[in-house]
Amino acid sequence: MKRRALGDLNGGGIGAAAKESKGSISSRFAADYVSGSYLEGVKRKALLSSEREIELGKLIEPIIIVRKNIGRLKERLIKRNGVYTEPDAGRRAEIEVELHLLAEKESLICKSPQFLEARGELIEHNLRWVITIATRYRDRGLLFNDMVQEGNMGLMRAAEKYEWDKGFRFSTYSAWWIRQAITRALNEASVVRMPTYIYELLHKVMALQEVFVNEHGYKPSHQYLAEKCDENIQTIERVLTTGNAIISLQSPSDDPDGSFENLFADGGETPVDGAIRVFSREAIDRTLSMLTPIQQEVIERRYGLTGVQETCRVIASSKGLSWQRICQIEKEGLAKLRLYCQKTHVGEYV
Repeated sequence: MKRRALGDLNGGGIGAAAKESKGSISSRFAADYVSGSYLEGVKRKALLSSEREIELGKLIEPIIIVRKNIGRLKERLIKRNGVYTEPDAGRRAEIEVELHLLAEKESLICKSPQFLEARGELIEHNLRWVITIATRYRDRGLLFNDMVQEGNMGLMRAAEKYEWDKGFRFSTYSAWWIRQAITRALNEASVVRMPTYIYELLHKVMALQEVFVNEHGYKPSHQYLAEKCDENIQTIERVLTTGNAIISLQSPSDDPDGSFENLFADGGETPVDGAIRVFSREAIDRTLSMLTPIQQEVIERRYGLTGVQETCRVIASSKGLSWQRICQIEKEGLAKLRLYCQKTHVGEYV
């Protein structure tokens, strides 16, 4: 993904944008988005020549070499399936010492004036590049100032990883880090988070859709988008579904009932109804406990408290009594319940 992005950017998109950004930045970006003092400071810093970028890259190269060596040594200390990558315990102890020495060397390089000046110059002369890239992500749920700040963080990281011997200009190399920092911030700010590569693919699909609609007046098919993005149709459909806007149920709608939540039937039990049901059952159980066992059983079966409502004849046949006797037991039990309810607040539930 990274190599692909760098390849696309190296194809001329960044170079053209960089040349365009040499003009008046304020003509493209309103002062409402970025403070005027920041814009003026960015405009004063001209873009670096390729020769100067190589010189600065050579000053940054030592920290890159040290960090690569640290990464290789840490790989040998990783434990996979209970087995160390480096089986020799003595060698592992030597690696830990080497890591400690490399960490101290890394700290010294990071504090050296040569490194700090080279890193700072690369960053300061490419801040306008961050603004250029950030404008492509406007109106996506994050303030423009915040996107510029996130892009600057990506630019700082790119400055510490710039490998001048790869043949890329720093503007081309840093673009991937800037875009990744901005898209990650946008993803974290959204209600539903998604992988960064999915978010970038969604951004690409939406841009293709916008261009197609402007040219033809209707939305393109998923087959067209899949061919342009070099993806299958299922991936495009999943990305478009993921990118659907999140709408709050409390948002106002055109329906006379008001918000969207009134348009959907809620077949479930509300918390209030559930609490009332629980308290009602507890109150009924406490009330029935004052009856005799036969009265309690008859009342529960007659009024469906066991789950099934039964007649006096069914209860009588199961108990071996006459149905008249069952009716008499029911009346005695109800009389006790009425008297008890008059003295308490159970009548609110029963």
